[in-house]
Amino acid sequence: MPKDKEWLDNLLKQADELEEQRVKTPIDVEVILAEELVTVRLTYQRRDDFERIASKHPIVNLTDTRGAWFNLDGVAKDYPDVVLIDGDGTDELYELRGKEAVYRWPDVYEALRETDRQSVQAAIWGVYVWEPQQALKNAKAKTLAREKEAADA
Repeated sequence: MPKDKEWLDNLLKQADELEEQRVKTPIDVEVILAEELVTVRLTYQRRDDFERIASKHPIVNLTDTRGAWFNLDGVAKDYPDVVLIDGDGTDELYELRGKEAVYRWPDVYEALRETDRQSVQAAIWGVYVWEPQQALKNAKAKTLAREKEAADA
């Protein structure tokens, strides 16, 4: 028997609420930039926004995808709305050049050591690849538990 409209409406509402919660939760990565410890703050990108970014960066090396459908290095370098935090100060990484605002994150990303770039990539991978995989695994476990409980009743 099909579920009622309210069931689907509730699921869609929950999905939107979870997405809003993610947007409000920063993704912080500590890195070294020119021998200084700074925090790279990534802002969670909504599903459609992230898909647009990821689609610009297809997988280059099929043997090292880490489960991602996108090139982690390219997405990390092109990631929008990055903020650098150094103690109490922040830098939104925009510089005015003439009449144009230039986004400096790609320059900063290129200046990071490889291990620090990998840390940024790992944070992106964790949020957009690992967390959804874990959510699926947990949802399957809950469904199996409910089915077992119903069968045992």
